[in-house]
Amino acid sequence: MSQYPDEPSDGYLSDVIPFEYTAAIGEIFSKWALLEHEIDVMIWDLAGLSDTPKIGACLTGQYVSIAARFSALIALARIRGASGFQLAKLNKFKEHVLGLAERRNRVAHDPSLTTWDLKTSPLSAKTYRLHKTARSKLEYTLKPIDLSELRSLREEIDNTLTNFGGLALDPSLAPYEVR
Repeated sequence: MSQYPDEPSDGYLSDVIPFEYTAAIGEIFSKWALLEHEIDVMIWDLAGLSDTPKIGACLTGQYVSIAARFSALIALARIRGASGFQLAKLNKFKEHVLGLAERRNRVAHDPSLTTWDLKTSPLSAKTYRLHKTARSKLEYTLKPIDLSELRSLREEIDNTLTNFGGLALDPSLAPYEVR
């Protein structure tokens, strides 16, 4: 029995994937890390740690998900006096980012595989991701990866990073003052 579901019969399945796919995947991870860092910086600001980012990094470095970062960020914004409008914008933004996180997580956690047709010259290839989830229902299949989808996800993350900077969260309280 194959270790992969629905293994394509039109070539040799390998974990060696074309460079343009690895480059696109790397760009997704890099942009995502920048987004997480910008959220961390806003957390540090709201926690009164903007002058001591190393202390802030000790705290936010413990968050393993973007959802945990947003929980802390929204709680801090609330106790620092952010308006209802600002909190609503932040919550809406969080929902958008959590949707992106699911797509990013599929890129990060689903192994990429390529079928190489060894009979053609130059070699032809088709790249897949091994989609494995079991959220009340098993999904275990090879799904084709389109390079344009990876580039689109990177662009969406980049735009989200830009939009995060434009949230202009401006709490009304002085550092260390809480409501």
